[in-house]
Amino acid sequence: KVQLDECGIPTGSAALAEKHEIWGFVVARLASMRVDSCTKEVKACLQSEDRCGENYTQCVGLDTDTIVRMCPFDKLVGCQKVYEGQDIRGQKVYEELANLVQGIFLSIDNNLLTQCQNAADEAMIKVCGGTEECNQLTVDAGVGTRSLEYKICGFTGEGESIAMDYTKCRTDAAQITDSELREGIPFAGFLDGMIFWESVTFGEDAKLNDVAQYMATSGTSLTEAAQERVQSELKQLQQSINNAISLVESDPTIQFCMTGREVQGMKTGLKGNQTRQKVGEKSEEAARFPDLTRQMRMLIATYAVKAARDNYFKRFDELNAKLLEDKTTTAERMAKILEEDALNARRAVAANSCKAMASGSILPMSSQPPKNVFGKVLGVFMTAGGVIAAPFTGGLSLAGTAAGIAALTGAKGGGNGAAAQPSAADLTASQSLNQWNFKQTITTTFEWETLKCTRAIRSQTCKKTRNPLFGDKYCQEWNNETTASKEFQF
Repeated sequence: KVQLDECGIPTGSAALAEKHEIWGFVVARLASMRVDSCTKEVKACLQSEDRCGENYTQCVGLDTDTIVRMCPFDKLVGCQKVYEGQDIRGQKVYEELANLVQGIFLSIDNNLLTQCQNAADEAMIKVCGGTEECNQLTVDAGVGTRSLEYKICGFTGEGESIAMDYTKCRTDAAQITDSELREGIPFAGFLDGMIFWESVTFGEDAKLNDVAQYMATSGTSLTEAAQERVQSELKQLQQSINNAISLVESDPTIQFCMTGREVQGMKTGLKGNQTRQKVGEKSEEAARFPDLTRQMRMLIATYAVKAARDNYFKRFDELNAKLLEDKTTTAERMAKILEEDALNARRAVAANSCKAMASGSILPMSSQPPKNVFGKVLGVFMTAGGVIAAPFTGGLSLAGTAAGIAALTGAKGGGNGAAAQPSAADLTASQSLNQWNFKQTITTTFEWETLKCTRAIRSQTCKKTRNPLFGDKYCQEWNNETTASKEFQF
């Protein structure tokens, strides 16, 4: 008689060793065949059209536990043979199945990830025009510009300590009377509401940092009124960012991928004994890819800030040109009052205004711009609180202004005689800014005869940033240098 152990394997005599080996092979092979049969049945069940479909895409948003419970154990004959003779019921059934069909779970996850990513890419293309850039992003046309304000007011102090006298403000330089010019009442053009957009930052959730963080990053100290202006701009920009992100994430497939999906009447996967009541009800446990759009959010925020910055610089250029033109026009009026050569006076002040534009255009780029080299009569200053000031009269007598004009033109005093033309070096100015992630050089050239001012800008932005564990951020790789030029007629 041959004795068998609990697995049906012959035991006892060494003479039965060969049969023992054969029996072991047969039993192992049978067990493997049963597992393969069970796996195939589960896969066929899940890939049926009334469940997940061939690529499992009909089950997007459902957690794996819910998906596997779509196949009743009573209908999985091959799986029943694996556990033949064992009492497996309820939760234990699916715990055992989970051990058998890990490959199916991996395939489900890979297919759903592909579908979710494709859906996110399509939505991103609709909103941004691509998945690697967002040049088609739509933002409010006024975003980035509303803080800027130009006005002509009386002032006290000098240089960077100039302060506006709000009781003597004008909306146009023509409103300054000849009498006020004769009396030497100080007036200056003020460009208020500066924002250094290179210091506007955001987190991985595409949420812009607040005014306190902005001031810490930019190194500026703003008045309460200035903080309110910055906060208002950031709020408007954040709304544009949120609107774009909502357009991307409003796609139902993306919502299912990120937050999970619950189907009416379906038993919950994790608890197993509760019935879902609402279609689309969110479940944190069921969220398969909650960070699906994180990189997209960052890209949208990056391009939104860029759009606001571009809007800001365009508006700044307009107001800065207006300020310098008003400055030139006022100087011409003063020259006429003195019966000076109005054209030469205009040329002289226009030349200095053109040169001032080199440093003036740098001002909005940095909270700590290079110091300008212009005199008190024709200078442009950055005052406390990030306000650009250009004194028109400077509080000096008309004789003092005439002396400043003569110093530039080479004239020996007043009169209607033609002044000598300055050298090319006297009609050119250049200013550079070199930050860790941004470089720019601005050169202005004035044409004496035509009174045209040409501004040439060479810029370079950081392509790849490094943020070491110790030390400050730095730029590892730079983008190609860009050039642009613009003419201003004085």
